[in-house]
Amino acid sequence: MARWFGPKNAGLSGVRSWQGWLATAIVLAVVLAMPFVKVETWGLPQWAKPAIIFAVVLCYLVLVFAKYGDD
Repeated sequence: MARWFGPKNAGLSGVRSWQGWLATAIVLAVVLAMPFVKVETWGLPQWAKPAIIFAVVLCYLVLVFAKYGDD
């Protein structure tokens, strides 16, 4: 199975495949869009915004550790 992330050889990141770039883009989109989301419309408290960002970033880090390798 191909690894999505790996050691950085050259360039800006250690992303090695389109799946890794897609996961990174999704996380960035969620984090950058969160200030514009009104959680009150869903009946959530204001502290839900940082909690959602924390959960998304934590899931991303778990994915990075699961898909990391130097094949």
